[in-house]
Amino acid sequence: MVWHYTKKDKELTGLLNLNNFDLWRYNPKTKRYDDLCLSPNAEKLDVNRANPSTLEGLEVIAPNLDKIAVTWCKNMTDIDVLDELKNINSAYVNNERIIS
Repeated sequence: MVWHYTKKDKELTGLLNLNNFDLWRYNPKTKRYDDLCLSPNAEKLDVNRANPSTLEGLEVIAPNLDKIAVTWCKNMTDIDVLDELKNINSAYVNNERIIS
């Protein structure tokens, strides 16, 4: 699912059959992913042109992530949470392979 985030987007946690998300322009004030409401079954997440500086929060809202790609996110500096994602097999952050 391609998702152009707006502040009015809520409760995507009920979309249990969706497991691939392409997220665009996610700009939370907290600069984290805690408030993002993804399906708990999310396995693949592509984040584009977002402003969070950390991946914190993903370990809580998307514990089953297998693949993540973060592109055009110039503020991203903290990716330590990748170590807490048990199922992660592939991670790219701003065109740099972190896990493959």
